[in-house]
Amino acid sequence: MPSNIPFPNGPSNQPLSYDPQAPVTTLIGCLRAVQMGEVSPHELFKRMCAYAGFHCEILHGYSKGAGYRPGMNVKDNRMFRNTWTAVYVEGCWRFVNVAWGGRRLRQQGGETTLRLGCDNFYFLTEPDEHIFEHYPDEKRWQLLRSPIALSHFMKLPLLKSPFFNAGMRLKKGKYDDTLVTQNGRISLKIGLTKFVGVSCQLQNRSDMSAMRGKTLVRLIGDVLHVLASPAQPGTYFLNVFVTPDWTSNEHELAASFQVKCAENNFDRLALGRYPEVGFLGATPAAQKYGVSFLTSHGAKTPMDPYYVHNSKEVLRMPLVFSPGLKIAHQMKCYQRAGKSTEQCDDYALLQCRGKQQSEYWIACPADGYYFFTVYAAEIAAAAGAGGDASTAESVDDEAGGGEELECVYRLLIDCRRGMGKVPPYPNQTSLFSGCLLHDPMQKHLDVGRKYTFRLEAKHCRAVAVVLNGQTWIDLQQGRSGNGVWSKKLNVGEELGELSVYGQFDTDEDGKFNKLLDYDIVQRLSNVSKS
Repeated sequence: MPSNIPFPNGPSNQPLSYDPQAPVTTLIGCLRAVQMGEVSPHELFKRMCAYAGFHCEILHGYSKGAGYRPGMNVKDNRMFRNTWTAVYVEGCWRFVNVAWGGRRLRQQGGETTLRLGCDNFYFLTEPDEHIFEHYPDEKRWQLLRSPIALSHFMKLPLLKSPFFNAGMRLKKGKYDDTLVTQNGRISLKIGLTKFVGVSCQLQNRSDMSAMRGKTLVRLIGDVLHVLASPAQPGTYFLNVFVTPDWTSNEHELAASFQVKCAENNFDRLALGRYPEVGFLGATPAAQKYGVSFLTSHGAKTPMDPYYVHNSKEVLRMPLVFSPGLKIAHQMKCYQRAGKSTEQCDDYALLQCRGKQQSEYWIACPADGYYFFTVYAAEIAAAAGAGGDASTAESVDDEAGGGEELECVYRLLIDCRRGMGKVPPYPNQTSLFSGCLLHDPMQKHLDVGRKYTFRLEAKHCRAVAVVLNGQTWIDLQQGRSGNGVWSKKLNVGEELGELSVYGQFDTDEDGKFNKLLDYDIVQRLSNVSKS
C-alpha cells in the first residue's frame, strides 16, 4: 500500500509541480491542494480509497507526536490534536496515518532531523500497537476489545514506530510512562525478535541536558537489559534509540520514559560514570562464527556482558567458538572518572585446552572499567606472518593474510579490586587460538637469561622460537606426541623481539605462522646487579 501512495513533495525535498488548471475534484487537483495546505493528506487518502473501493474513515483525537514527553497532559492541549484514518481491508479495520508514514525522525550526533521516507508501521497498523501513540475521540475507534480511558492512555509508555519496527516488546510486568528508581537506579527489560543496535540516553528534565555515563545496555540472549543510574534526586527522561546497523551513528527514538529519583546512590557516585562504549553483548557475527561467552564450562547460559570482578585473582571467562577460527581481542581501561583511557590488550590472553575448554584470562592491574572486545574470522587457506592492527569495530588481521576480523562480542569488566603490579602477557596473534601457553607467561624477558618455553599446539607439526627475526630455534614435542612443545633456551644478549611461530598441519605450503610476541628487555634491577 505505501508504495502506491503519492507524496506531494516526492521522495526528495524538491517540490513537484501540478497542473494549476486541474479541478480539485481530480487526483492531480487534489494533490495540488494538499501541497498548498488546502486539503489534508488524509482526505486525499480517503478519496483514493473510494476510487479503489475501500471504506475509509477520517478520525480525530490526541496523539503523542514529536513535541510530546512522558508525563505531559495531552487533554485539552491543541498541540497534541491530530488526525488519522481507519480503512476496512480484508474483513477488518486497520489504521493508516499517511502524514506520519511519509516522514521519519532520525538522530545523529545529538541532532534530530526530519526526513521524507516511508515508515511502513503507519500503514495498516495493529490496534494494540496504534494505541501507544493515538487516542481517538470516539472510544469505539480504538478497535480494542477493552477500550481504555484517556487517563490510561497518558500513562502508557511512549513507544514509537521504530520500537515495533525493530521487533521489540516490553518484558514482564506493567511499565507506565514513569519509572521510579530504587537505590538511585531503574532497570528495564526489552525482548528482541531480531538483532538491532540499541543505545540509551538519560536527560535531566530541568534543562534537557544529556547526562553522560549514566546508562548501560546489555544484550543477554534475546533480552535487552537497560540500566539507568541517575544516582541523585530529580526527574529525568530515559530515551531508547535503535538502528538496523549497530555500527552506525544514525538512530531513531524507539521509546521514552520519565524517571523519578528520590534518593542518592553514593556507591554509584563513588564508582563514577560508565564508559560510553555502546551496547554490550554478542553481535550478529557471534552467531555466524559460533562464538559465545558462558557462565561456566559446559553451561548453555550466556554470560552477562557486564561483569563485576571483586577478586585480586586473574579473571577467567569461559568461551566457546567453532573450529577453524582466528580470534583476536582489544581491551581498554577507563578510569573511574571516565576522563582517560589506556590500551591494555596484553593483559588478556586466550587459552584453549580442548574443544570445550577455552578461556580468556584477564589480569586487571588497577580498579576501573575494562572494555573488552573480541573479534573472529575463518582461518584463510594461505596465512602469512605479521601482527594485528585494529579499527573501531573490526580488526585487520595481518597474521592471517590481511583479512578483516569481525567484532563478535563486547564486554565491560567492572574491576573493584585491582591486582596491582602484574606483568602483561605476551602479545598473541589471532592464529594463537587453539593453543595453550604454559611458560613464559610474561611479555618482557630479561636479556641474557634462560627460559623454558612450553605450550600446547596440537594442530602444529612444528613450533619454533625466533630471536630478532634471525635466529630460529626449534621446540621439541614430547615423546608421546601429545602436541606439547617445549625447550629451555637463552634469549641472547641483544635487546629486541622474540617470536613464537607454528607450522599448521593443514598448511600444505609448510609456512610458519606467528603465534606470540615477546620483548627482550634490560631491566634496571639487572643493570644495578651487574
